[in-house]
Amino acid sequence: MKIFYEAGAEVGKSGIWDPCTQQYYYVDILKKTMHVLHVPSKSRKDYCVGTMVGAMALCSNGEGLVMAVEDGV
Repeated sequence: MKIFYEAGAEVGKSGIWDPCTQQYYYVDILKKTMHVLHVPSKSRKDYCVGTMVGAMALCSNGEGLVMAVEDGV
């Protein structure tokens, strides 16, 4: 097996691929962070969410995302 990218997440979840931007979105539930990986360059931006994320989805207009977190949406 070939590893493409080592995410380093404790509990990684909610992987979403956006073909328009070539970005992969995922969260680390225990670290309460969301990550955006630009796949062609393998550059990553990390965002502290401050709460555990259970699920997320891209908005249909392509601008933003919605998250289900431990204390709401």
